[in-house]
Amino acid sequence: MAKKKLTDQQKKRIQENQQQKIDQSQDNINSDIGQVIAVQRKAAQIKFKSNILKVKIRKTLESIVCGDKVVFEKTESGEQVISAILPRSSVLARNSYKQKLKLIAANIDLVVIVVSLIPEPNYELLDRYLLVCETNQIEPLIVLNKIDLDSNEASILQAQDRLKLYQDIGYTLINTSVKSGFNVNRFENYLMGKLSTLVGQSGVGKSSIIKYLVPDQEILIGQISEKQHGRHTTSASYLYDLEKGGQVIDTPGIRDFALGDFDLSELIQGFIEFKQFIGFCKFSNCTHTNEPNCAIKQAVSDNKISQYRYDNFIKIFSSVSDQKKNY
Repeated sequence: MAKKKLTDQQKKRIQENQQQKIDQSQDNINSDIGQVIAVQRKAAQIKFKSNILKVKIRKTLESIVCGDKVVFEKTESGEQVISAILPRSSVLARNSYKQKLKLIAANIDLVVIVVSLIPEPNYELLDRYLLVCETNQIEPLIVLNKIDLDSNEASILQAQDRLKLYQDIGYTLINTSVKSGFNVNRFENYLMGKLSTLVGQSGVGKSSIIKYLVPDQEILIGQISEKQHGRHTTSASYLYDLEKGGQVIDTPGIRDFALGDFDLSELIQGFIEFKQFIGFCKFSNCTHTNEPNCAIKQAVSDNKISQYRYDNFIKIFSSVSDQKKNY
């Protein structure tokens, strides 16, 4: 059954009621504010002090995701119900069916983008994640995981060489192996004191990393198929507390990451090495695709911008333009 659309007046009244709940809870020393650690249809698991509670979600609320801070209360029937969502400091989201925004996680400080040798890194997907991080002011960390998996040293060197570019333009890259423990301590240090989320293709080892970080949790770990595509092992996001401090959200593997309603300026700002060339094109409305005397295209020719990063920009620009035409 389709969800009934609300009028503007109803939306305004709901927002006012939620703000009232937030104000009341804050006056009460945050006694009824919890953190969402999992969402299951019409209910959510929330962390409240040292307890894990299962509470219902009020129908009038927008989508709730892991990392949300929420106000909850007891109804007359004795049920615990989430009545308001506190303002989010950040949000990770992607487009889904008919360009509807699908939230993945909220209030995160660090996005850990996990890639591996098998399945082969999808660099356009990596650039999409980085674009979202840049436009939402969320720190990204790139992890090349499972470097012990492939005995072919050439493939390791090729991936490391391609990923070195990201280090050269300012991103942090860590090579890890959960199996051998290589660099895992260094990786853990980046997570301390932060709410992080792990993202990436299926099969890159996100669940194995989570299992290493929280060994006391029951986490399903999948295998790589013969076609070397990862199998989905995480069907829903879940937030874990880390022994060394901090929290991490495990998310389902994503083979495609459709972007929201980005405009050209946001796309350009999301490719950080492009910024120094902005404003030097012949045309003020240059899209940096087909126009002559484009400063960014010239920078590509001069090897000041990577050709494959520019190619990914063109692919993303085209996909966002196509989305706008179709909807």
